[in-house]
Amino acid sequence: RRCTHYSQCWDKGAQETYRLLRPVLSAVLERGEARREDFPEEFECRHLEGLVVAVNQELDSIACRSQCRSRNEENRLIVSRSLLHMSRMLEKNARQLRSDQRIPEEAYTARLGVAAKGRHGSKLSGDRGASIHTDDGRLYVIICDGVGTGAPAAAESLLAVDTLVELIQAGMPPEDAMELLNGMYILRDSGGFSTMDVLELSLLNGQGTLYKWGAAPSYLKSGNIVKKIGSAAPPPGLGVGNTCGAEVLRLNLWSGDLLVLVSDGVVSEETEVLIRDFEGENVKSLATALIDRAVEIGGEDDMTAAVVRIEELHP
Repeated sequence: RRCTHYSQCWDKGAQETYRLLRPVLSAVLERGEARREDFPEEFECRHLEGLVVAVNQELDSIACRSQCRSRNEENRLIVSRSLLHMSRMLEKNARQLRSDQRIPEEAYTARLGVAAKGRHGSKLSGDRGASIHTDDGRLYVIICDGVGTGAPAAAESLLAVDTLVELIQAGMPPEDAMELLNGMYILRDSGGFSTMDVLELSLLNGQGTLYKWGAAPSYLKSGNIVKKIGSAAPPPGLGVGNTCGAEVLRLNLWSGDLLVLVSDGVVSEETEVLIRDFEGENVKSLATALIDRAVEIGGEDDMTAAVVRIEELHP
């Protein structure tokens, strides 16, 4: 607009100017940048260098506005879904308060053995775990692995575990709690996150659900058969929607079955062998053996193993 020939090119000769620019636009928009050679020789601009600079400035502005709109839409989706999860939790709690609550009789008990060790023997670990036994006969086992090692990873995993525990104890389903935590990672935009590995096991009927978001695979031993469950998936904090979420695995466990949850630092080619060869009943010893073996082969990460053995109370 500061060019002395602006009126000639963009008012009187606008139709011809647009005709010459049309073939240029597709290449410029696809590349995201305008170059001098994009413009045809018949496009007789006396300040072409300045025009190229102006076009690129506007392209940057368009990209920035588009990114802001996309981010705002994502933030609105995170907030709306978080409110939906909170609403469901409050409705569930209200129904329970109105109903006649009877403490159910559990048909199974679970033995839990846990072992952990920080990277290179450090007392500070980026892994964190917790277990919850609720009044409605459910056992929850949680392992979170903070990104990286040291104090930042420890802070991330502690925040993740504390958040999940509080939300689950308040009555929120694990999948909703994990999605709420994922939204928190995106909104704060720090780049830090923690993987999430949550087992929900009903001690009434032995049915369970494993929720995994960026976590290492788990192992299920039934009889002499060991099966690796869970696939490699992107970590939380990358986005929201149907393509971003926890992997949900349904389980039917029987008396004597073992479920092993581990962090990344424990997984090796021998993990399945150790679990398959385990014949004892002391689940703590298996968790310890998994950690010890990971250390022997030179594990370069924090290590945590949790072993759950389900047993029938009245066989």
